[in-house]
Amino acid sequence: MAYYIHSLPGRLRVRSPFIKHYPTQAEVLKGRIAGLPGVQSVKINPHARSITVLYHAQELAADTLLEMFEEVGCLESALPSRDRSAAAVKAGEMFGKAVFDVFIAKALERSVVSLLAALKSR
Repeated sequence: MAYYIHSLPGRLRVRSPFIKHYPTQAEVLKGRIAGLPGVQSVKINPHARSITVLYHAQELAADTLLEMFEEVGCLESALPSRDRSAAAVKAGEMFGKAVFDVFIAKALERSVVSLLAALKSR
């Protein structure tokens, strides 16, 4: 499913196919979010498949709202996972090492070819 999250301090908009396919659960989510301290308004736009929340950023964090979206299945995972972050770091390290190894191999290969050419010309 395609998701879209736009967040500014005090405003969160989440676009998800869930809102169109499960309108009853979207209304339940709207009620749960509206009951949170600091929430000013919650609007569902079924045509845009989005929910927009206006809230007081000093009283409520966007991550708290996103967790509620996840709990009802509206988002698979909007928040960064530590496990995924660690895996991404490990993958980046492995990729960097592979690129470095290829670079060194090519540099040594060229050096050896140059050395052999120099020895041959003597």
